[in-house]
Amino acid sequence: MIPVLVMLLLAILTPTIETSTLENEDQAQSTSGRQGSLDVDCSGYTFEDLFEYDFALFELEVFDDWATGDMFANAWVNGSNSPIVRDNLDGLFEGLPGGGNDWISTDERDAVRSIGPKCIADMETRLGMREGTPHSGGVDWNDFEFVEDGIGLDEVNLVPQEHQEARTCTNFGAAQDCKEVPVSVTDDMEISLGLADGQSNNVRWDQLNN
Repeated sequence: MIPVLVMLLLAILTPTIETSTLENEDQAQSTSGRQGSLDVDCSGYTFEDLFEYDFALFELEVFDDWATGDMFANAWVNGSNSPIVRDNLDGLFEGLPGGGNDWISTDERDAVRSIGPKCIADMETRLGMREGTPHSGGVDWNDFEFVEDGIGLDEVNLVPQEHQEARTCTNFGAAQDCKEVPVSVTDDMEISLGLADGQSNNVRWDQLNN
């Protein structure tokens, strides 16, 4: 296998995500909170548009087939940036019970883990390769693209349940053990992207090998 280690501190393109198209295709609510079928379109966005961070580590391993690979990313979100991320994620569920209400809940956290891979699969990796002399534009790049089924998401402290402002979720259909905190809390957090259990790759080239 051919390991490629990429450490990138990427520039933030926009301070907040403007909007994501989320539609509740199944209006029936259940006690599990987020059981409706959700459709998400994150095309045109990048990882940084949704997860505004202070520092991130990206590791990319290109496999022997030179067609697929395994990407790991860990973003550290500190202090004043953490409310931005919490507000962005809460905004993804605007129009659904508990969504867009300035509180981020464990139900929303679980939903992000569920629909997040579909959202990220629409995003641009901004990693590519081409033959020939170095060139930054106007050429046909062989770009890496995300593979939805291969993406696993995790987080640390998105919803700090020991926070003094933590409360039981108040929205209709919330899970029995649902907890929520205001999106304004400034506790540090981490967001991780990796290989989903049982999958072999989470990125691939968008052009066939020659």
